[in-house]
Amino acid sequence: MSLQTWVIAKVNPLFTASDWVDVLESGDQAKILAATQRSGEVVLSQFHGYNDLRGKDILDFGCGSAGKTLYYAKQGAARVFGVDVTIDHAGPAIAEAKSLGFDFNISHITPENGIPLPDQSIDVVLSSSVLEHLPDLDRSLSEVHRVLRPGGLFLNRWHPYRTRFGSHLNAVIGIPFAHRLFSEKALMAFYYDQMVGRYGHVPAALSNIRRDGQLNDIMHMNRISLREAHDAFARNGFESVALRYFKGMEEKPALAQKSEAVRLLRADYEVNVLRKPA
Repeated sequence: MSLQTWVIAKVNPLFTASDWVDVLESGDQAKILAATQRSGEVVLSQFHGYNDLRGKDILDFGCGSAGKTLYYAKQGAARVFGVDVTIDHAGPAIAEAKSLGFDFNISHITPENGIPLPDQSIDVVLSSSVLEHLPDLDRSLSEVHRVLRPGGLFLNRWHPYRTRFGSHLNAVIGIPFAHRLFSEKALMAFYYDQMVGRYGHVPAALSNIRRDGQLNDIMHMNRISLREAHDAFARNGFESVALRYFKGMEEKPALAQKSEAVRLLRADYEVNVLRKPA
């Protein structure tokens, strides 16, 4: 065990880690669906003032298990679509949506493929914890822009890499800014050992993690800065309507006027309300 890994092991119990991987590994589909629907409620609330979905055609870009997508459908959307690179746990959400008579469509996509929807067919695109993983940001944003109708909204919530849990390792490592304090190799070794100790294996969703810590990126993170993201929004034809920052569940309105360094230090995620010009 390296000195850094030893320090992580000693300090980490002082902090609280996320229980999300525990929820997934439980295999309890009802529990997974309930947790993801609650997530959808939280996400939608943070777009206050722009989150009326009634009668609109909605795309959940990065829908995962589709619990958020189901929550959006329950808000009165006319049609709801969801796309993601993995939809392994989407069955229960699809079944409930069908039982409720929703126009509800979930599709698997790959980073190389476009969104399987016609041009100008969507009123609102919602996305949560997706932007930071996209390998080709411009391609993805151009696809979102393509499927939106003129005047349509792109509601985006993301966790920049340099925020306190931006490495997405906090299912195990609860130390704030751990990825800025310790080497990637030490973090991966600790993460791997904790996962194997807890579950007997590395969960399939995290199968890129190896004990030697030799990775191209932690959790497939693209590590873009706030400025790079904002430049990409403008470059792909979006206009900014609102910009918000949250730490946990608390909105931090003053941060929008601060420097990028301060925003990354004091916020957990950024919320963008973007519009495709009419």
